[in-house]
Amino acid sequence: MHANQRLSTGVNRRGMAVGLVIVLFILLVISVRIIEASSSTKNSHNNNTIVIMGSKSFDIENRTGIYTLKATALTGDFESPKPQLHNIRPGGKYNFQVKSAAGDQAYVATAYYNAVDDQDNMVGTVIMDMYVLAGSAQLGILTTGTGIGFRNEKPNAVIIKN
Repeated sequence: MHANQRLSTGVNRRGMAVGLVIVLFILLVISVRIIEASSSTKNSHNNNTIVIMGSKSFDIENRTGIYTLKATALTGDFESPKPQLHNIRPGGKYNFQVKSAAGDQAYVATAYYNAVDDQDNMVGTVIMDMYVLAGSAQLGILTTGTGIGFRNEKPNAVIIKN
């Protein structure tokens, strides 16, 4: 009877080990399926896509020496809080934050300025288009008026000069 008890105990241990392996395998399969479902939802290209938002910095600097740049309109995809109308005196600068996101989402913001002399007479205009596409920043500048020009310092910075 003693041998039968050993045989019976051995079978129970093997049975428990096999059962434990099966339970662990089932838990592994369930975990893998949950992880796959979660990652496919994050990587889908529908309106529920999760993206990391941020912003890109753009600078405008007034090196005319004699003209003030008066913002007349600010439109587009500026980061919150949206910038207020402002003046940039000679030697001054202003920074904009434009929305940005990973992926192929495009953002555009535009700043419109009048260049005025010390008597507040308009001598020209500056239009600054700020583009962000796939996290990359680019500027488009248009100036009008005698003696108003610009120089791009970097893809996201411009100097207005005369």
